[in-house]
Amino acid sequence: MGTLHESRRRSPIRHRPPISTAARAEAPGNIDLVISQDTIANIRERLRIIAENGLQGLALFVTAAGFLVLRDLGLIRGNYRQGKPVAKPG
Repeated sequence: MGTLHESRRRSPIRHRPPISTAARAEAPGNIDLVISQDTIANIRERLRIIAENGLQGLALFVTAAGFLVLRDLGLIRGNYRQGKPVAKPG
């Protein structure tokens, strides 16, 4: 397979994906619209980004969910409880 650096190199374009009708409609009439980006490399890059951001997103979700659970259990207090204002003592 090779090193990590070698596996990230873009492979040569093997085929051209079909161009959507909407993309053709946006192109001026005298310009031939050609997509030259390697689709497989693009998909791999997007999956890598999603995986990296996914771990951060999961940590954020767990933190937020934990806060809400602790708040609902009464372990974290605030001047709010289920949308109703709480009277301050005194």
